[in-house]
Amino acid sequence: MSLPNSAPRKLLHTRSITYAGFQREDGFWDIEAQLTDVKTYSLDPGGDDDIPAGTAMHDVQLRVTLDDALKISAIESSFDHFPLNTCPAVTANYQSLVGLTIGAGWRKALKQRVGGETGCTHITEMLGSMATPAIQTIGHALSVQNPQPRKTGTPPHRVGRCHSWATDSPAVKKYEPEYYTGD
Repeated sequence: MSLPNSAPRKLLHTRSITYAGFQREDGFWDIEAQLTDVKTYSLDPGGDDDIPAGTAMHDVQLRVTLDDALKISAIESSFDHFPLNTCPAVTANYQSLVGLTIGAGWRKALKQRVGGETGCTHITEMLGSMATPAIQTIGHALSVQNPQPRKTGTPPHRVGRCHSWATDSPAVKKYEPEYYTGD
């Protein structure tokens, strides 16, 4: 389903963020992210080189290496394009996240360790959303490789987590009827 037509307008900015999940041969997992910002007009970032229209203002990459429990064992980031020459100096600060687990309290830990002037808004933004691609990569792969029986009376993770998997939805009625509350 596409969006309806909009009022006449002019494109000014495009941000692309992608995530990719990898299973490593050594038993770890890599989640890689890339954020790119492109303006349709030239930009003077204030002190460094001008950025021509259509050229990436930001092109930031991130790799987080995790174990099966989503504990960070390594983190790497790089900048291919950045508006100020000081931007890449921040990458070392993200080593403070090694040893943390992506899960409850993750965003709070990011704010404490690499928030504000100690971090990069763009790297931290990618990290803030890292849980979903990590779970989609690691959790799903592990459940396929080593399926575990669910405890009786415990609904699958997806039930009740979104509109389509609401307990009174057609999907729950069809695929998880024991948790269906409709009708």
